[in-house]
Amino acid sequence: MSFVIGVDLGTSAVKTVIVNREGEVCYEVSKSYPLHQTSDFLQGHFYLLG
Repeated sequence: MSFVIGVDLGTSAVKTVIVNREGEVCYEVSKSYPLHQTSDFLQGHFYLLG
C-alpha cells in the first residue's frame, strides 16, 4: 500500500496528514506552538536584510 504525507509548517502550528492511494485520509494531526515576536528579534532580522 502506498501513502502520501502532507506537511504544513505554519506560523503557529504544524499540520500533517497521511492519505492513501484512494485519497482517503488515514491519519491527521495538528500541533500548535507559541509565536515569539519581540522588537529585538525583528530589529536583528531587519539589520540582516540591510
